[in-house]
Amino acid sequence: MARRRIVLPDIDSTQVQQEIEDFMILKLREAAASGAVVGLSGGLDSSTVAYLAASALSRCNKEHPESGRMKLVGLAMPSGSSSPEDEEDARAVADALGIELIVVPIEPLLAAFEQNVSDVLNDRMHRGNLASEIRAIVLSRHAAARQCLVLGTGNRDEDYCLGYFTKRGDGAVDISPIGGLSKRLVRVLAKHIGVPEKIVDKEPSAGLWRGQTDAGELGFSYEFAELVMAGHDQGLTSAEIADEAKCDMVQVTKVLRVH
Repeated sequence: MARRRIVLPDIDSTQVQQEIEDFMILKLREAAASGAVVGLSGGLDSSTVAYLAASALSRCNKEHPESGRMKLVGLAMPSGSSSPEDEEDARAVADALGIELIVVPIEPLLAAFEQNVSDVLNDRMHRGNLASEIRAIVLSRHAAARQCLVLGTGNRDEDYCLGYFTKRGDGAVDISPIGGLSKRLVRVLAKHIGVPEKIVDKEPSAGLWRGQTDAGELGFSYEFAELVMAGHDQGLTSAEIADEAKCDMVQVTKVLRVH
């Protein structure tokens, strides 16, 4: 029997950009929205969504002037565990796109919770998830006040493969423009649309606590998770996936258990 290989998808970046932008325009117009808000963390995913949204709204405003001008607003929401470099990168993205950036430090909001419900915030995971939930509330209130939609920034590895998001936090969005793309393909698209190389090459991190990285917390990279899930979806056994990925079965089983 011939050895079965795992096939990873490729994309035509120009076509995918067009499809995602068309999707955003369609959903915004269906909702009669005045625009969109996006949380800018300074990372790859949020920057890519911002670049796509800015391009989509610019095109929509030209194609449909009768509907009123739609606006994109970015929100940076640093906490005490955030890196100053990430906020600088978020500002750089907003400046490059010519969009408004609102900075809302969330540490005072976290402190209010810690003062009033400290008994349920007894480890860094709970506090990290709370930070994500607070950011979702800030985004939703700004969106509602402007009659805008909240743009999600989750990718396929996070959302479909691993469920690696805070349900009432970064999972609380109106549309998810890059939810069909793996982290690997988000990088491909980001390079195509001009996201700065410094951001494209960043180590993925949710910024839940100082020094946190996604791979460090998960125990494997997104690239590995994509390979395992592709093999699983293509009907390979765990043993075949391990052979193809050149790893032991324990690592494959860990990804599939998380999925």
